[in-house]
Amino acid sequence: MFKWTFSLLLHNKAGIHLFTKALRYQLEDTNIHVFEVIPPVVDTEMTKGRGKNKMTTEQLTNEFIKKFKNNHYEMEIGKVKLLTTINRWFPPIAERILKKM
Repeated sequence: MFKWTFSLLLHNKAGIHLFTKALRYQLEDTNIHVFEVIPPVVDTEMTKGRGKNKMTTEQLTNEFIKKFKNNHYEMEIGKVKLLTTINRWFPPIAERILKKM
C-alpha cells in the first residue's frame, strides 16, 4: 500500500473514532449503543504483501465477540491496545512505529 493511501486510511480511522465517540455521548441516555472496533492489520486481500504477524479474521472475530458481550464500546483489538498505551505516554515512539508500518 502506498504511503499516501495508508495516510488516508489513518485519517479516516481517526475521523471515525471521533465520530463514534461523539455519537456515543449524544445517545448515552437512549437504549442505542455505539460500538467501535479498532483492529490491527488484519490478514486480508487488501493487506497482502504488507506487514508481518497480521491478525487473522478469525482472531479478530473472536476478540470482537468477547468484547461485544462485555459491552466494551471502544474495542482496541490485538496490538492496537499496546500502541494506544505507548501513544498515551510516549507519542513520538508511537509515531515512529506507525511510520514503519
